[in-house]
Amino acid sequence: MEAQQIQEDLIIKWWPWLEANRKGLLVALVAVALFIGGISFWSSSKAAAEVSGGTALSALLASPATTPDTLLAFATSHAGTQAGARAELQAGLALYQAGKYADALPVFEKFTQEHSGDALANQALFGLAACQEALGKLDLAASAYARVANSSVGDGSSAVAKYALGRISEQQGKLTEAQNYFQTVCQSVNNQLSLFQDARRHLDKVQQQLALTAKPAAK
Repeated sequence: MEAQQIQEDLIIKWWPWLEANRKGLLVALVAVALFIGGISFWSSSKAAAEVSGGTALSALLASPATTPDTLLAFATSHAGTQAGARAELQAGLALYQAGKYADALPVFEKFTQEHSGDALANQALFGLAACQEALGKLDLAASAYARVANSSVGDGSSAVAKYALGRISEQQGKLTEAQNYFQTVCQSVNNQLSLFQDARRHLDKVQQQLALTAKPAAK
């Protein structure tokens, strides 16, 4: 009875207001319904765009006539989709593989800036670092590789980035840093992998150099 009384009191209290504002409430309800419907339509449209974009990209990548320029054009026409992002990344990769590091660099750089939260962001960051390394910009390359290593802890990307950091440290004569990177790689990957073998070879070379510098000069 108490609950029923409360409900009746609420109805008595609010009914005049509901009647007075019925038109406004209906407008608000319609607006909410249209908003929800718009979200649903947008979601289904986006899903359809992703599917069609993925199909179109697969066909483009399969074509021997595909060039970095056509991939970049595709990325522009499919901006906002995963297919567009993948096309942009593929364009950068194609330019890098062609040895056009200066052309590939801004492609990867643009991707990392515009798709920082994308699942492919680390691949673009790798590409950026590789281009900088190829162009002799070792400090910038090391910074980019370090970002990959720090954001990919626990997966293979981290080990590859640390191997690259070891190579750069070795080139710069930072032998102790290089040794640490190569040791970390050897400890974190399977010893049957080529990455382990390459890191092991560099580690042996660096340790030999460190041993030579540690020997006291002969009298």
